[in-house]
Amino acid sequence: KVVSTPAADQYNFTLPKPVYTVTATANDPAMGTVEGAGTYDEGATATLTATAATGHKFVNWTVGEDVLTENPLTLTVTADVAVVANFAVIEHTVTATVNDPAMGSVEGAGTYDEGATATLTATAAEGYEFVSWTIGEETLTANPLSLTVTSDTAVVATFKAIEVVVPTYTVSVSVNDPAMGSVEGAGTYDEGATATLTATAAEGYEFVSWTIGEETLTVNPLSLTVTSDTAVVATFQIAVPTDLENTEYNASQVEKIWRDDRIYIRVNNQLYTVTGARAE
Repeated sequence: KVVSTPAADQYNFTLPKPVYTVTATANDPAMGTVEGAGTYDEGATATLTATAATGHKFVNWTVGEDVLTENPLTLTVTADVAVVANFAVIEHTVTATVNDPAMGSVEGAGTYDEGATATLTATAAEGYEFVSWTIGEETLTANPLSLTVTSDTAVVATFKAIEVVVPTYTVSVSVNDPAMGSVEGAGTYDEGATATLTATAAEGYEFVSWTIGEETLTVNPLSLTVTSDTAVVATFQIAVPTDLENTEYNASQVEKIWRDDRIYIRVNNQLYTVTGARAE
């Protein structure tokens, strides 16, 4: 009996493709995760996607000795492969400058992890004071200043010279009789300044003294160091000659006498007031 044998091409044999494993891990699971690991047929495409956690960023992939940065990462699978996704903490720079380095300084600038708190402290130099911080269009006055860092940030500290406010006082002047004379020098003065008062008698009169509270002064002009509001009274009187021919009293000499803060005229050993009344 003759048995016929089928031709070889009558049979189709399909060999199964090799299967490979793609593993993917993160350098620190707290920093991020990776999707796309698994089992793939030879020649298939594996797509790996790295997702960073808040405050972190994807840096690169490590595949053996190769370092790749694209994300997602596409791999043609030809063998078992281990992939590592590398993440890092996001860092930002906080810079701090001053409007004038001679006026003050700032501490706290530097590099910070995203979400960290930067504390900036402004210290004024002697004779100056801190005014404010400027961040972009924003002005802040708290010092120290606490910032939650979410991006690179430039901060400017503004200082200014301390304004010394000198107290001012009023020196007021009056006269016992404005018809007898006048005074110059009254006004407003800074504390510690010198006020100079000048009394000028009208014709037929003469300056006698200044009165400041309970004090009597005779120097003219009068210089005062101003330390408070001060009221000054200038006293004038009728001018009395010290040498006068007085025929009415048959006296060849008239003396001017100062007694009890008043002026008297002594004629023949008798005292008279400047108005002519006889003094007891």
